[in-house]
Amino acid sequence: MATEEETTDEENTEAEAPKSGKKGLLLGGGALALVAMAGIGSMMAVPSEDKHPSFDGPFVMSLAGETESMTVNLAGDGARRFLVMDLKVEFDAYKETYGLARTADPLYLAKLQDSLLSIASQKTAIEVQEISTQDIFIEQVAATIEPILFPVHIGETDIPMMKDKDSGLRPGVSIFESTMRDPLFDQVIHVDSPANKLKLADGEEFEFNGSETNLMLKDGSGRTVFVDVTGIDNDFIGEIPVGIKGGVRSLYKVKFIIQ
Repeated sequence: MATEEETTDEENTEAEAPKSGKKGLLLGGGALALVAMAGIGSMMAVPSEDKHPSFDGPFVMSLAGETESMTVNLAGDGARRFLVMDLKVEFDAYKETYGLARTADPLYLAKLQDSLLSIASQKTAIEVQEISTQDIFIEQVAATIEPILFPVHIGETDIPMMKDKDSGLRPGVSIFESTMRDPLFDQVIHVDSPANKLKLADGEEFEFNGSETNLMLKDGSGRTVFVDVTGIDNDFIGEIPVGIKGGVRSLYKVKFIIQ
């Protein structure tokens, strides 16, 4: 009897062995499948490219900052008629705080007032009273003040007229007249200081001698940027971003009174 029991146990053990081995094979196959899928996934995964920041918004603020109301002389009547305005500007920017900082800049406020006086001095009281011509006036103001509110930066500077910390380049005297107005991180200036050469985006190379305060660069489309090279780093070779940090969407009249 003992022999029969031992034989039975051995037979049972032998009968179970294939089941155990088959189970192990199935588990192993599943693990291999997961490894294979992981390998395929890793080959399919493509590292994401670094993306430049884009404008946020829209934001709204007073065009003249805390001053709010602006008074300008009108044409005709011996320049005795005045226009009192409080304009709100709707804008896009990398940061809302940029626009607020611009309105606190004394240079911005001076250029803003000067531009508004230049426009208003060519308009009569009747012209700014009529809705149709009033809209044209506001559009003209928007186009005029945009490069003042959002001037071209040379490098990643906080204040427009500051010098780029890496290359030493800074905006030229006529920077507000620059016609290349792409977002800051969309275009670059190629700098080769040892060779005394600069190039705007895909434009031609321009040579400099180091004394230019208003050197005009052109891209491949003929758009311009003005730079000051007097503080350039003589050893710098590289690219620096160039462009604007925001743009005007619309102007809104909060106060528009003729006196």
